[in-house]
Amino acid sequence: MSDHREVLVKVNAWVDEGIADLVSALSEIEGLITLESCQGDTGARDAFVIFRYGAWQKCGELLFGRILPRISPDLRADVSLRLEAHDTDTALGRITLEPSVVPGVYTVCARNVSSDRKCGNVIYDRNWACFRGIRCT
Repeated sequence: MSDHREVLVKVNAWVDEGIADLVSALSEIEGLITLESCQGDTGARDAFVIFRYGAWQKCGELLFGRILPRISPDLRADVSLRLEAHDTDTALGRITLEPSVVPGVYTVCARNVSSDRKCGNVIYDRNWACFRGIRCT
């Protein structure tokens, strides 16, 4: 058996429509691999995205250093961020959220995390409509 070097490529995958924008935004982050997602059902089941993003430190920095500070305080009660480290080299990140706040978290990830831009203006969704007055940092 020969050693073949693997490289990361983005592939098309079927994703629940209600979580697709968030999965797409996260997938723009170089090195992030989405493993599983679900749009959930309002009032019955939470939405979630599970992904791999390097070692626990790198994945933790993404979750708690880049995503959490940029989520509006009024949405934080409906969003849970979790880091699962299975060894020192790999970890899983998990974003669990009430389905109704998926657009707000998508906006945070699309506008702030994937591009890593900062601004002081109101965040807009992909259709340039103001979303609940959330402000990025």
